[in-house]
Amino acid sequence: MLNYSAIKTAIYSWITSQASGWTVIRAEQTGPRPTSPYITYRLSNTSSVHDDWRSAPKPGTPIIETIVGNREMIVEVRAFRDGAMAIIEKLRTSVEKQTVHDSLLSNGIVFVNHMSPNQNLTSLYDSEFTEVFGSDIRFRTSSVDTDESNYIETVEITEKYRDDTGTIVVQNTYEITT
Repeated sequence: MLNYSAIKTAIYSWITSQASGWTVIRAEQTGPRPTSPYITYRLSNTSSVHDDWRSAPKPGTPIIETIVGNREMIVEVRAFRDGAMAIIEKLRTSVEKQTVHDSLLSNGIVFVNHMSPNQNLTSLYDSEFTEVFGSDIRFRTSSVDTDESNYIETVEITEKYRDDTGTIVVQNTYEITT
């Protein structure tokens, strides 16, 4: 299972570590926007990358499968106020730093790539133009879960061969046990 709380905390820590002097908040939450320069971040829904891998059970043991799947998410980062372009560029390039890689990896998150160039989203907010820049960055993580299931321990197969009249001429029974 994914630990969304740990993922959100790790992403928040990465952004705040690179953006001193900037307030960092989650996007799409209620409440007034900060007056100081601020950054919003939003984690997209996760999507599966290929089929999940399932472990092969060992014969004669209870079946507890481990199910591992790669998950992909996009982190949308937007900076508001003067200096927005510079701080977005700093965040964007920081994911290439080994220290950032290590910090994210310790929380099971891996940087994949930049989804788009930095975007100039400057527009009229309230009654003034506000400098706004953003970037979308792709990350991956893994979902690990277990499942206890049952299995067929013994299979009995009976074969019958009949002649033209329908009389059984050969009958064998086989038993296969795991």
